[in-house]
Amino acid sequence: MLSAGNLLDSASGLAVQARADSTPAKAPVERFRELCLILVFALILLATLLALILRPATDGSGTGPAAQFLAAILLVSAYSWASPRLGRLADCCGTLGLVWLAGLGGGVISLMGLRLHLPLVDQSLLDLDRSLGVDTPRLVEWAAAQGEWPATITMSYNYTVPVLCFSIFAQALAGRRVETWRAAFCFMGSLLTVCLVSIFTPAKGLGTWLSADVLSQLPGGAARYFWPSFDQFYGGADAVLTLSAIDGVVSFPSFHTVMGLITVTLWRKSPVGFGLALAWFLQMMIGTIPLGGHYVADLIGGALIWAGWFTASQRVTALEGRPPRC
Repeated sequence: MLSAGNLLDSASGLAVQARADSTPAKAPVERFRELCLILVFALILLATLLALILRPATDGSGTGPAAQFLAAILLVSAYSWASPRLGRLADCCGTLGLVWLAGLGGGVISLMGLRLHLPLVDQSLLDLDRSLGVDTPRLVEWAAAQGEWPATITMSYNYTVPVLCFSIFAQALAGRRVETWRAAFCFMGSLLTVCLVSIFTPAKGLGTWLSADVLSQLPGGAARYFWPSFDQFYGGADAVLTLSAIDGVVSFPSFHTVMGLITVTLWRKSPVGFGLALAWFLQMMIGTIPLGGHYVADLIGGALIWAGWFTASQRVTALEGRPPRC
């Protein structure tokens, strides 16, 4: 079975190759690549430290194939990087491999954060929504009373991760290297920020304020699909860290919002792609409140975090695009 160390060894191969191929004036792609490796290392390091400190029970069954797959695609990216003919393959494997590795690290961080048993902030988030003029529970009650829930909204929300991964894959195959690596950079930076914030602001989500009758009118698991993992790690003494337990348990800030904005900006230079992405994004965002159990404050928090990292990415391209000084 491959461990996190094996995966980091594979990722480090990308860093070594990047340094070998770099010039004094690094291209934005090289810089994004190096920054992604730093962010992945930070996520895995923090996840490892929290696991060592909190010492949860672990069950490694099923992690072998996943670890081997991640290591394989990272190695493919590292060895393909030097070949101009394999550049798109290198970008595709590199970005997706690092994004998936970062996601595993972020999942562990969010679960370990719950083990600190810090006070829940659901009441504060609800109050913040109301201060913005939105009574979120009543909004969901109204939506649930309208009848059968649109399947397109449910699918748009449930397939957020596949849509993002497909978008990165498509941009890499199209040769849009800067945008592909920008997306990976924004994903990892936003994920690290969201995980750090969520440690100190644990929340069980909007489902806390919804009656059983309202929840029964929504699709199965709506607003509470993550509660089993949340309850196990926040209040349970027998929490077991497994690959299947690594699930979205973060309410504030909303990482679905982050992923949606990354996806839309990936397609911003393609009129058709942008139109399709925007149509998907709007339906996904509608689903974040009743299906994901998010407060409006969660969505705003996620959007602000994405905006910060996207602005940072623009700074990278601006700096790396300048001609070298003589």
